[in-house]
Amino acid sequence: MHLEDLDEFFRRDADEQLMKSILSNTKRYVQLLAQVADSLIPNRRKIPNVEDDSSWMDNILINQRNENAQNQENNNEEDQNQLPRYLKNIFDIYILAGPGYKKKFTALRALKADRIGHLVQVRCTVVRTSEVKPLIQVATYVCDACGYEIYQPVSSQFYNPLVDCHSKPCLKNKTR
Repeated sequence: MHLEDLDEFFRRDADEQLMKSILSNTKRYVQLLAQVADSLIPNRRKIPNVEDDSSWMDNILINQRNENAQNQENNNEEDQNQLPRYLKNIFDIYILAGPGYKKKFTALRALKADRIGHLVQVRCTVVRTSEVKPLIQVATYVCDACGYEIYQPVSSQFYNPLVDCHSKPCLKNKTR
């Protein structure tokens, strides 16, 4: 979503405070918008046929995960290891300041901790880059013995990888 579009939509005085809130707590509003979009999209058990070659792997994974979830439902397994809903999403939500957005740029040296969560625009010259280190949101493990998928939501920068499989067949056979 472009800020220009949000600004145009929230032109009334009553909505001006909402626009300020979106700018000052952008990360939270992205999460809220994703939850709303997720609730508006119908059940995603059936994946739409997409002819794009880049999405075939996503379709295979989502179909396999849906089959596993359906098998767990059919076996009446009360599993706490359910696929997080946002992994089923076929969309991402971003709030971007487009080219027509009229807000001052922030100097890189002026960025302080009080700007965490805010939407900021920075104009700078890149003089050195380093390797990108992705932030993990959900770790997915597949058991070598039974093929069970285990999902571990990660909410901080550090986490401990899982070692044991907690599926019923592995617990019954005492397999790790």
